Formats: sequence, C-alpha cells, structure tokens
Amino acid sequence: MTCPMPQRFALNGALLQVIAVLDIAADAREVAHARTWITQRIGEAFVFPGGVTRDVIDTVELCASEVITNAIVHGGREQQDEQVTIILICAPSLIRVEVIDSGNDPDRTPRVRDVQPDSDTGGRGLEIVSNCAHRWDHYTDAAGRNVWFEVKC
Repeated sequence: MTCPMPQRFALNGALLQVIAVLDIAADAREVAHARTWITQRIGEAFVFPGGVTRDVIDTVELCASEVITNAIVHGGREQQDEQVTIILICAPSLIRVEVIDSGNDPDRTPRVRDVQPDSDTGGRGLEIVSNCAHRWDHYTDAAGRNVWFEVKC
C-alpha cells in the first residue's frame, strides 16, 4: 500500500514521522498479529537509551486492539476481501496509531457509547481508548474511515 501521507509532517507544531504501514485482512484473528507488529515497530523506532516504558507500550497495545477490532467489526463489511490499514506514526514524545477501514456510513460514526455495567461485554472499546489515550478522534475521507489515537511517551 502507498502511504496516504508524507513520511514526515508537522501536526500541531510537532514533527511526526510515519514509521510503518501494515495492511491486514478484516479478520479478528489478525488483531494479535497487528498488536505484535506495532510493539516491534515501536521498539525499532525508539532505540535511544531508556526507549519507551512498558506502561506506554501496554497502553498503545490496548488502544490498538480496541480500534483495530472496531474497524474489523464495524468497517465496510459489505466488501469482499476487506482490509484494514494500520499506520504507526511517532514523534520524540508521542506515538500515534491510525486505523483505516473502508466504512463511510455516516450513521455508524465512531463514538463512546453509554454502556451500563451489567450489560453485554461489547461496546466499551472507545471508552477504553478515551480513558487511556492522550487523545483520539476520527475522520472520513476517500480512503475510508480513519480512527486514530495518541499516547504520550
């Protein structure tokens, strides 16, 4: 896949760099592979002394699992051979993960749901991301729906 943005770019005054891009099948069995891939790329990107703490990596893994799972479950399921694209972006004090699926239904906008404690186990993914990530958001463009989050390191 061609990366949809320059390899280096400025965002809110910070110089960010696209570290890696991964396309996976829209299959729940791919989430563990994507999580491992993200952890390995972070380890390669932050090779300075001290690197990234295990807490930061755990937070990125948790948020990535939730967002990737949402893309698989709620993405453009009508398309055969659906793929999800994961973009890992880093700055000296920030890790950003973008997850793109082909969904573009305006009625299925990613949002934190009001889920009751005694309800089903589903519906809490973006609440977890909202509570753990520094910030998150989403947008839709020609590539599809992009849900991203940032974790400070």
